[in-house]
Amino acid sequence: MLSADGNPNLAMYSLIVTAVLNVAFNYLFLFELDFGVKGSAWGLICAAAVGASILFLHFFRKESTLRFRKFSFSWDLLKNTFIIGFPSFIAEVGIAVFTTGYNIAMVKWAGTAGVSAFSILNYLHSVILMAFLGMGSAIQPLISFYRGAKLRTREKETIRIAVKTAVGIGFGVLLIGFFGANLMVSVFGNFAEEVRQLAVDGIRLFFIAYLFMGVNFVMMTYFQATEQVKMAIWITIAREILLMVAILLVLPHFIGVNGIWLAIPISEAIVVLTIYLYLRKRSRAAAPVSL
Repeated sequence: MLSADGNPNLAMYSLIVTAVLNVAFNYLFLFELDFGVKGSAWGLICAAAVGASILFLHFFRKESTLRFRKFSFSWDLLKNTFIIGFPSFIAEVGIAVFTTGYNIAMVKWAGTAGVSAFSILNYLHSVILMAFLGMGSAIQPLISFYRGAKLRTREKETIRIAVKTAVGIGFGVLLIGFFGANLMVSVFGNFAEEVRQLAVDGIRLFFIAYLFMGVNFVMMTYFQATEQVKMAIWITIAREILLMVAILLVLPHFIGVNGIWLAIPISEAIVVLTIYLYLRKRSRAAAPVSL
């Protein structure tokens, strides 16, 4: 919200302060005051409270267009909020489906060693995923503004830059994963050779997904910001629910554990293809964006 209202720096400062204080409060409550598990919970609560206080400073800026006002209920606004925000909700559900699906598949095809290997990859994936989510969030205010101002040339250029950036970052991460897989696994500790090899192979295969994942996040954000909700919902449902689950159920029967690692890369690639076909169809009818 702050980014959309022209104050992205304050939002960034709030996140940084929250993260730093979360670590500091956890250390204080857990190790110095010996509060146990409750101490960790209180550390998060206190850090979040400080971060929220920083965010509230935005509403006291003269440049802010957002203001507190008397509440008035609107069914139309509520309906539009749910419809436009539904793809983001599905994206969060998809993360849960991804984690659950991969764990179940690993138990079946690779046992506890496979689950351990997936845990290593999932930690890495969480960090990289945040980068792509941030990229999508960054372009949303720009796309919304350009669409409202009817600046279609700038809108198209923003999407082109975002897509190229996403592909570039994805390719860079793929190279890092391919050549640095052993080092990445070592960061998490010493593991049995079976777990290490599974994790290394998994990183090298799974990281192929990042060639396509960033594009999908960028385009999902674009479709959501321009009220093309059906296409945004398709992207979120297909990539980590429909296609991924179908591939997890079928591909391991043919190529074993590698079929599990490749489930996300294949589903992401298929979704990119559907986006391309959709935009190509729209371009023939004078669509605003084409890849």
